Amino acid sequence: KQWYQRRVRVRTSGCQRKLKLDSPVNSVVLHPNQSLLFLGQSNGMVSFWDLRMDRSEEIFHNKGRVGSVQSIAVNNIATQLAAIDNKGMVRVWRVADLSDIPAPFVQQCHEDRGLKCTFSPDCATLATTGADTTARIWGVTQEGEL
Repeated sequence: KQWYQRRVRVRTSGCQRKLKLDSPVNSVVLHPNQSLLFLGQSNGMVSFWDLRMDRSEEIFHNKGRVGSVQSIAVNNIATQLAAIDNKGMVRVWRVADLSDIPAPFVQQCHEDRGLKCTFSPDCATLATTGADTTARIWGVTQEGEL
């Protein structure tokens, strides 16, 4: 067999925008409207960056009591945001109205570090994985409760 290598030249104009934060970003997810980024940081902060308005706003930061955010996910109709931390806690927010985000629903989902979370396409299920060697499936209500 012969193997071929193809080189593709990608045109880039460099970094288009940059947001300076206080701690490293562990996870980022693009809102379905493609103008917002949700960010999960190692200091436990969850925030969003409005790319059109070029402003960022903190959604959650419980200083000193929260582990490092490992993964964040937004459902595909942009009504809920979930974050899992390195202590196995999952937080789910209702984010349909970004000007009035209520306190999150909080659930201990894993006995060890949480690793990843993602919503199902129908927005009714949240899947989480953890360092406790488990993958778990949770039903999600419209209010964000598991």
